[in-house]
Amino acid sequence: MRDIGYDTLNIFMNLGTLAFLSAMYFLKVAFVLLIMKPLSYLHKGLKKKYNRYYNQVFFGDLIAILVEGYLEFLISSLLLLLVAP
Repeated sequence: MRDIGYDTLNIFMNLGTLAFLSAMYFLKVAFVLLIMKPLSYLHKGLKKKYNRYYNQVFFGDLIAILVEGYLEFLISSLLLLLVAP
C-alpha cells in the first residue's frame, strides 16, 4: 500500500483541516459583522477597511474554503474507495 500521508481511512478524521478553516472563517465573519460594521458607522476611515474585509470574507475566503473543502473531501473519498477492502 502506498503512503500518501493519511493515517486512517475515516473520512471525518481526514477532514480535520476543513473543520479548523471553517471555525476560523466563522470567527472572521463574526468580527466583521459584529465589531467592524458598527465601528464603520462611527469613523469614516474604518468604512473603507470594513468594505475591503467584507468583500474578502464573503467573496475571497468563502470560495477558497469551498474549493479546499471539495478537494479534501474528494481525496478522502477516493482514498476510502480505492484502498479499503
